Amino acid sequence: MKTNKKLKALLSSLLAICLILGMLPMGAISAFAADGSACTADGCAGAYQNGFCSECDGYEAPKLVEGVYDVNDDGTKDNAYEISNAGQLYWFASQVNGGNNQINGVLTCDITVNPGVFDSDGNYTPVSAETPRQWTPIGNSSKYFKGNFDGRSFAVSGLYFN
Repeated sequence: MKTNKKLKALLSSLLAICLILGMLPMGAISAFAADGSACTADGCAGAYQNGFCSECDGYEAPKLVEGVYDVNDDGTKDNAYEISNAGQLYWFASQVNGGNNQINGVLTCDITVNPGVFDSDGNYTPVSAETPRQWTPIGNSSKYFKGNFDGRSFAVSGLYFN
């Protein structure tokens, strides 16, 4: 049992490091959260698709849950944002990069940002003619990520940055 906790902590730490550096695995088949809920931006008539607003391109905020997850394996339940789609992942990154860098995140399903194919050279071939959505890695030289991110064995795929 203790070995499983150590392995979970190691994998969660590795995911957090990869997330910060923008080096997550690409190409996995993923499940998306339900789409179609209304955008919460003032005056926007759009709907969220994979967490991105169809009108204003805003990000869907994830749900903050209190006392459910022990994201740092210290035996206490922590507050964490449940991330179930790509827009929520981008929202989380924008919070950290904007200075709210001690928040916690938990993946609740596999997420695909840019569905498509990356060839062996890393070139992106989209499913449609769309330009891939650009990813900004979490954390930077002035706003290090100090929270916890628990991937819970889920995958994030299709991240693209140049």
